[in-house]
Amino acid sequence: THILPEVEMTCERVLMIMRGALRSDAKLDELRAANAAIVAIKPGPDVTDQAVEEVLSGVDGVIAEGGVEKREMVDGFQRWRVTSDSNESLCAAVFNALRAPEWQVAELRSDTRTLETVFRELATAADKEARS
Repeated sequence: THILPEVEMTCERVLMIMRGALRSDAKLDELRAANAAIVAIKPGPDVTDQAVEEVLSGVDGVIAEGGVEKREMVDGFQRWRVTSDSNESLCAAVFNALRAPEWQVAELRSDTRTLETVFRELATAADKEARS
């Protein structure tokens, strides 16, 4: 089926085929597992975008290029998405990195993915391969 919410409700294992090639064959829980975290930090005089990016980029396993993304502002707190190249949860490492500067943190959680997110990631990768 191409109805991904239906797949999420009824299946344990997912195979995704794109342009006639098998792009994914994994358990649903494995596909949903995110190697990313969301953190919300209150901006201030010493809490600049550059300072936050430096601290979050210094967390072990964070991807060097594009591993720290600024997201939306919610209730006076700036959200950031931090991505790792490992399957280990980032939350503990991000928490430890944020203790030293003593910034105000309103949220720290794993960023879980939906099948639609996984599909978009695979489609983007397939497009890049096709252009190469």
